[in-house]
Amino acid sequence: VEGDALGGSVNIKMKQASDKAFFKVEGGSGYNLYYTNHDFLTFDNSTVAAKDFSAIHGPDYLAQESEFPRKNLVVQPKQAIPDLDLNFSGGRRFFHNKLGLLFAVSTQTNSQANTYDYTSYSPDPNTNKNVVDYWEHQVFSKRQKKYGGYIKLDYQFNANNQISLFSSLFQSNELRVREYSDRQAENGGQNVRPIETQTQSDISGLSTTTLQGEHKISDKLAVDWTILYANANSSSPDFASIVLSKLGNNSPATLNYSRPVTRNWQWNKDENESAYLNINYKPQLFDHQFDFKVGGMARKKFRKNYANEYFFDPTPDYANYPNPDLLTVPLSNHQNDQQQKGNAKLNPGNYRAWEDVEAAYAMVTTSFGKFQILTGARAEFTYMTNQHNQNNLQVPVASSTLRYFDILPSLHLTYKITDKQNLRFSVYQAINRQGYTEIIPYSDPRAGAQSGNPNL
Repeated sequence: VEGDALGGSVNIKMKQASDKAFFKVEGGSGYNLYYTNHDFLTFDNSTVAAKDFSAIHGPDYLAQESEFPRKNLVVQPKQAIPDLDLNFSGGRRFFHNKLGLLFAVSTQTNSQANTYDYTSYSPDPNTNKNVVDYWEHQVFSKRQKKYGGYIKLDYQFNANNQISLFSSLFQSNELRVREYSDRQAENGGQNVRPIETQTQSDISGLSTTTLQGEHKISDKLAVDWTILYANANSSSPDFASIVLSKLGNNSPATLNYSRPVTRNWQWNKDENESAYLNINYKPQLFDHQFDFKVGGMARKKFRKNYANEYFFDPTPDYANYPNPDLLTVPLSNHQNDQQQKGNAKLNPGNYRAWEDVEAAYAMVTTSFGKFQILTGARAEFTYMTNQHNQNNLQVPVASSTLRYFDILPSLHLTYKITDKQNLRFSVYQAINRQGYTEIIPYSDPRAGAQSGNPNL
């Protein structure tokens, strides 16, 4: 594993096909009682374009407001449908149990929603009674569909040598709606601004292919190796935000006077190529069993991220369209050419990043009666480089490079008090490697997202 596993790691051991053939079907359904007295919010994503106009026609294309579809801006309350889980799995061995086949297929649909209300109070100086000075209301709904498939082949040449090939594919499609509003303390606490609605399609996928080998050279020497390729992608086409406001409880809501509609297109893809090698030697030395282990790994990772944002203004007579119908309310994007092009050229969310990690380790384990010692060290070299757009016409593309080398020692002591009690002491050194979006000055507009810090 890599040296930045600060929170620990999980080693998932995929089971092999057993000598006896099997086939299993599992199914389940459920319904959340939240929906018996709450609407489930969704929208029509049939008109959502996977790519924006800049990606289709080039960064200088002047997109007209009339070219943007609007059906996906309208939130529709509906009754949530029941959740559903369905899984198939099976396997058997062939050719005198030398070749094993194992597969699994899974599909899942579910609905998630919640309502959040927050109110704060402060004393009224005239009456000395608590009065509301801030109020916030949020509603969140998500419809999720997941698909997954897994297949594993293993071939046992003999009791000491086997290879395994397994591949997996996962896909997740989500429709999300978020409604948010707050009442400001200004104007006697009557202004409600913003009244924001967000509609978002989120599509992500992951595929992996792994080739592994396990070889027992002798009773004392064993070798295992792994070669892995993984590909991941994620996209949020036409993530839209609509902002309204109202003055007082009795006034109707209108479009906010500044940039009330914003639409974002974002996607990324990751490629990961990795190789791992472990050599395990178990000699008897000085009347003690020792377990020596050495090995190394190399990983090459590449990410490309695209982001473009378009914003739209209300027409000057926006106050004449109370509680606006988002299918017909007039909007404008003719402030300048930049508004029609979007900000793909100057958006720091457009970046490319490369990260190479090479490492080697050595460790030893032995016991002295009830006392066990495990110690070792890891040497790790990291090389990261990135190129990203920035909001600067003089230097539109910036790049940076990080190189660092670490020696990471560890010591683990265990004393076996009884068969059911251990006393353990551990000390180790690790690193916290920066993620791409942590060091690129990129700000994700989606709720709960993060912004990068190039000085980290």
